[in-house]
Amino acid sequence: LALCFIYFQFRQMTENEFYANLRSKALMTSEMILRDTLAIQGKIEQQNLNKAQTLPFKENIAIYTTDGSRKIFSFNPGKDPIDPRQLASLKRGEEYRTFSAGKHRLGLRRMGYDHREYLVLAEGEFDFTDLFQLRNILILAFFIAVAIVAIGGFFYAGQALAPVSSIIDQVEKILPSDLSARLNTPDSHDEISRISLTFNRLLDRIQFAFNMQKAFISNVSHELKNPLSVIIAQLEVALDKNRTDTEYRATLMSVLDDTRELGETSEKLLQL
Repeated sequence: LALCFIYFQFRQMTENEFYANLRSKALMTSEMILRDTLAIQGKIEQQNLNKAQTLPFKENIAIYTTDGSRKIFSFNPGKDPIDPRQLASLKRGEEYRTFSAGKHRLGLRRMGYDHREYLVLAEGEFDFTDLFQLRNILILAFFIAVAIVAIGGFFYAGQALAPVSSIIDQVEKILPSDLSARLNTPDSHDEISRISLTFNRLLDRIQFAFNMQKAFISNVSHELKNPLSVIIAQLEVALDKNRTDTEYRATLMSVLDDTRELGETSEKLLQL
């Protein structure tokens, strides 16, 4: 868009400059010709008798009467008469600009030294060489810029994603058996640093949860081991030798109490 804007602005500027040159030539020529309109008119009528002598031209300036019916002067006598649309615009006092048949045309009204208005028409072929060269340069610059942006984008995208790849590799190496590992946190305060800090805080919470789980399992094993050890010891003592019914009954009552206590402990642990 920027290159297109430059091209069309330059084209508009060169066309305006071309029209300004046409206007300057038209005013200068009309200034010289209209000093003695009658003298120059005879020469133009004589030139019009032999149109075969008309040569190809790149520019032409012609002067007409206000109604466009009579040509007072023309560099190229064989030119076609004035365009009716151009004549209508000039009659309204408007400066006329148009482009057709590869030529730019400009028309304006001019007061002669005989105090009569005349129509001055100037036309010329615009040289598009500079515009074509500028267009080719801009097209070449566009593709060069696209190539530079593509290469630079590929390079900088890889540089930008390198920290993300490093974070992924570090996370892959973290195992449940070693939750003390942490990601390397860059010194920069960007999104990559925030991601690393967020992962580390997440690992802190996971490690805390695992430690709580280990402590819970340790407490559970302790709470269950003590009653079971007492029950086993009592049964081993009772079976060590023959006992009376009273002793067996006392042992069974003690084992029953310990078993009830173990049941209550199990229910509390399940609730916890």
